[in-house]
Amino acid sequence: LLVKAEVPKQLKILNLAGADMVIQPKTDIALQTATFMHYSRVIDYMELDRENDVVALKPPKSWLNLTVQDINCHDNYKVHILAILNREVNGQWQPTNGQTPMITADSVLLVMGNREDLAIIQKAR
Repeated sequence: LLVKAEVPKQLKILNLAGADMVIQPKTDIALQTATFMHYSRVIDYMELDRENDVVALKPPKSWLNLTVQDINCHDNYKVHILAILNREVNGQWQPTNGQTPMITADSVLLVMGNREDLAIIQKAR
């Protein structure tokens, strides 16, 4: 059951009543706008839970002309690069399993991880 709540009190009541999903359009848009304003590299994101997100972002300059293996995100940043979109090559998402393309200024990275770890990538130069 999907329901809409206008105020926090409604949210609480609907959750207690057993709603499967409660949306709050005004709150959701405000959160999304704040995220985009705060994180300049983020193009889009999806919240997985209270601590983890999947984000589509522009790569830091220090990652340009490197591969996913070169960056070693899991060990260095505790996040996973799931796929790379290289607009100049073929314009399609390429999973990062196996051979991965070079990250360029036109690349978009699909990254999953803890919100705090993803914030570190935002600060990378």
